Amino acid sequence: MFGRGDMEEVLLETLVTGDVGQAAVATTEMLPKEIRGADKGGLEKLGFVFGEDADDLFVRVALPEGWSKVRTGYNLFTHLLDEKGRKRGLIFYKVARSDRDAWLSMQKRFAYTTSRYGAHVRGQTEWVAVVMSDEGVVWESEPLRPEPDAGSDREGWLAWQEERGALSEQAVAWLDEHYPDWRDVAAYWD
Repeated sequence: MFGRGDMEEVLLETLVTGDVGQAAVATTEMLPKEIRGADKGGLEKLGFVFGEDADDLFVRVALPEGWSKVRTGYNLFTHLLDEKGRKRGLIFYKVARSDRDAWLSMQKRFAYTTSRYGAHVRGQTEWVAVVMSDEGVVWESEPLRPEPDAGSDREGWLAWQEERGALSEQAVAWLDEHYPDWRDVAAYWD
């Protein structure tokens, strides 16, 4: 159980070191060891040069020519920008001693999602698959029929859920046809 002084120390550390931690991430030649959306080989293809481990969470690294790390408005995150200023990754670093964590999430040029389309009213809400790049929407599927209303039977809901799941498959198929290397973090940026 925390005493009053202990809780004040934890709160102060959260308020102060989070920002200090973000500043350290943005100004040092280190990246988190945990990489999401890519692997070390993919980053090396982009020009990253990895060195020795800095500690249990970070590795020393030289960024590709012209790349930078820029602080966000939120103290747990730092953007990783390429030489053209495009967001290519997001660095998370939580400094708190009780829950210290860090990771780098790399962004591919293309991604997909399914989302609601039109009115957000049961029985009127349609869903679409959307392919996006850093420049916006690249492709959108035809809208799926509206979701069943509350009085629909279980089989109707299950059929609709299966159709909704197929939207993602449509997006992947479109990406595979038009940008076959879309899963590669280095592909299609230039």
